[in-house]
Amino acid sequence: MKYRCCECGFVFPCRKAVDAYDEGIKRGFLCPSCDANIQELFFRGGNKRLTFESDEHEKWFTKSFIGFSLLALLIILLQPDHWIVFVFLLCVLVTYFAYCNKCFGFVPYPNVIGTERIEE
Repeated sequence: MKYRCCECGFVFPCRKAVDAYDEGIKRGFLCPSCDANIQELFFRGGNKRLTFESDEHEKWFTKSFIGFSLLALLIILLQPDHWIVFVFLLCVLVTYFAYCNKCFGFVPYPNVIGTERIEE
């Protein structure tokens, strides 16, 4: 998982968040790019809570979801009583996601947590 700074838009891994408790900052953490005091929005509602890392990632996820949904529907309509069809579809799905994760670094879910600035 990664964070996207609400001040500068910088996307960084969660482990790179700067803990400034020793410097007197009791809530949140600092952005490693602009040093803004921010906190995550993971448990709050809204459209900034969890997003994709890039537009390409979102397009890839959307196309994959539509493609596999149509494939699953087609397989269910053609062979509704065979369990082996479902196992085959699951194997294809897992192989596809593993390949895309290795080649592109994409994961099959939104992986960037939004943040908000803390005013003290």
